[in-house]
Amino acid sequence: MKHRKSSKQILASNSKLKGLVHKTNYLNTLNQRLLTLLAPPLVDHCTIANVRQNVLIIYVNSAAWGMKLRYQLPELLEKLRGDKTLADISSIEYKIRPANREKVTLKNEKVALKAQHKLILDELKSVLKDNKN
Repeated sequence: MKHRKSSKQILASNSKLKGLVHKTNYLNTLNQRLLTLLAPPLVDHCTIANVRQNVLIIYVNSAAWGMKLRYQLPELLEKLRGDKTLADISSIEYKIRPANREKVTLKNEKVALKAQHKLILDELKSVLKDNKN
């Protein structure tokens, strides 16, 4: 009988997965912080896309909101640098990613997960939830 590893054991033994979880948590934290720093009208139209080489990349859902964000970038960067945990951000870029993009749907196709994979995903969700709290 095979011994099933818990998600904590999987995370501990897989450095790539551990790094992915760490980056995801970092981006979620950064996104929450961004929402507190943006002017109210922008909050509903901006989200963190990624951080690469100390460059913060923000998605905006239209060119108009991109222009509004562009005017706030110097002030936003200054606020981010004032936060000890985010001080390593050296610049900010934005990319337009429309919110109303059509979602791809599969017709008459069901995606089934093996019970084993579903258990692993459920355990991983609970670990992520625990790490968030």
